[in-house]
Amino acid sequence: MTLRWEGVVSFGVLAHFFYVNITSAISFSNVFRQKTASYHTLQSGLHRGWLPFWAVPEGVRSSSRDGSTSLMDLKDGQYHGFRDNLIILTQVFVGLILGRWFIDALAGLTIKKSNQWNSRIRYYAAFSIIFVSIMHGTDVAYMFSFAAVNFGVSELCALQNNIGRVGVALTWILCCSAVLLNEWHHGYGPFPFRRLPLVGPVLWGRHAHEPHVAALTPWHHRFPLAVLRMVSFNMDRFWRRRERASGTTEQYIRSPFPRRVPAVVDLGDAAAASACGTQMHCMEPDPARSHGNACYSALAYIAYVFYPPLYLAGPILTFNAFVACTQRVTGRVPMRFKVAYVARALFALVAYEVFLHYFFIGAIANQPTLFQTLFQNPVHCVTYAYVGVNFLYLKFLVMWRFFRMWAVLDDIVPPENMPVCITTTTTIRNFWRGWHSSFNGWLKRYMYIPLGGSMPRGSRVCGVVRTACNTALVFTFVAVWHDQSLSLLSWGWIGLVSLIPEGLALAVLAQHQEAWWHGVMQTLLSVYSIVFLILANLVGFSVGLKGVGVMLDTLLRAQHLPLAVGVVAHLFVLARVNIAIQRQRDRVRQRLKASLHTS
Repeated sequence: MTLRWEGVVSFGVLAHFFYVNITSAISFSNVFRQKTASYHTLQSGLHRGWLPFWAVPEGVRSSSRDGSTSLMDLKDGQYHGFRDNLIILTQVFVGLILGRWFIDALAGLTIKKSNQWNSRIRYYAAFSIIFVSIMHGTDVAYMFSFAAVNFGVSELCALQNNIGRVGVALTWILCCSAVLLNEWHHGYGPFPFRRLPLVGPVLWGRHAHEPHVAALTPWHHRFPLAVLRMVSFNMDRFWRRRERASGTTEQYIRSPFPRRVPAVVDLGDAAAASACGTQMHCMEPDPARSHGNACYSALAYIAYVFYPPLYLAGPILTFNAFVACTQRVTGRVPMRFKVAYVARALFALVAYEVFLHYFFIGAIANQPTLFQTLFQNPVHCVTYAYVGVNFLYLKFLVMWRFFRMWAVLDDIVPPENMPVCITTTTTIRNFWRGWHSSFNGWLKRYMYIPLGGSMPRGSRVCGVVRTACNTALVFTFVAVWHDQSLSLLSWGWIGLVSLIPEGLALAVLAQHQEAWWHGVMQTLLSVYSIVFLILANLVGFSVGLKGVGVMLDTLLRAQHLPLAVGVVAHLFVLARVNIAIQRQRDRVRQRLKASLHTS
């Protein structure tokens, strides 16, 4: 009887879920078809589209810059730049993979398999130097100079006694201060080659014009990601020395990356690979497994920090994991996994392109007058908030999955950055583990756990205070690392504050799992998580504090409260769907673990 009732409820929930989402999406897209004035306001952010069946109103078509009959929103600078360079990036990455295949084949004929790793690392280092030099022009000297200084600090991290701790402290001070200074000074301008002693006068003369080759992308925009990899190299080298000295693996060295299935290091194991099915997580190496002294060389450092597929946007791969991937001579990522992942990446790209033809989220966010007028309608407020966060999700999913796709094709398997979306999460804690999950794993491994994490030390009150301080420090670092702006600082602190009531509610629910109200309260907690995550991401990456204030002012008016109640009811249904999906995933995970243990 219970199963039948759950089936009826699930069917009704899904029917309501799809009906509300489809009708709200159609209503929001029709806003621009009915109001040609909105199109005229958005002309600076709209470009020629490629969907032939997306009809533009006649008045807009005649006033558009190129008379296009199809328009799409390319106001977002990140995606616009990525889209414009998609073909050339594909050519570069194809060349990288073909060259690596040739080097591996040549090395397999001339040297032992145990030495193939050295030839592969030399190839990656040479290709990376050329790639980064082309990307940044002569300003690449800034990047290489800092990388050289950081490698010198890593030599201190590899020493015994307290000198290694001094190296770790210098690593964090150097990297954090460099990120802040680079952002404040906007990259310091063109690199002054002519002012260098000896080198400048010899190569260009004392009265020559200062040479400067224009950069394809500013070096200081890519520096924060490079800093994460530099810290990873130094810390992994420091922990490797401590592990060898003590003969044990300490608690904070273990992998903090969440895994849906147990890690399978030997991909040549047919039984384990079969049990993994299509789970790419089985291919990911353990980021905590250290390697020999030869692996922590200058060439390996260059190849890791500037590895082309992951250099521009990530995902973030620890140094230990990178070395483990490059050391795979047999048992590489099977072809069926690669083909499946390429199909997923292409599907996400096409879906986002279609999305941009129907929803002009980026163009609206950059027009304060328009969104203030548009947000006077409460239905538009709600729909923009819901569609806006999916806009962010799809944008990051497409870019991160594209770069991860080429790394996977090269047998380098970084973590998946976007395994969950805001509207499919059940708790804020699980969302932060999934949104930019490789960065989340980096933060756990190199910041949160070394600071003490949530391990109980001393009294319970001290443990709670320590956990809160560590969490606040991590969230502040994340906000500053992204950008030194008020909106992103607000985004980080909203995420931090929202964790406090959620943690208290989860503690209460854990003690009353058999209560009749447990399921209802769990669903309401999920609704709370979705609302706060939507608001936080709109503040940090879309309309900012001002736009969110306009939306809340409209929704909280007395005449609009029935709509707000209806929105909460819809999110309640959405939360029930998410919880059901999560339970099904848990059952699949348990069956997968059982099959791996039996095999």
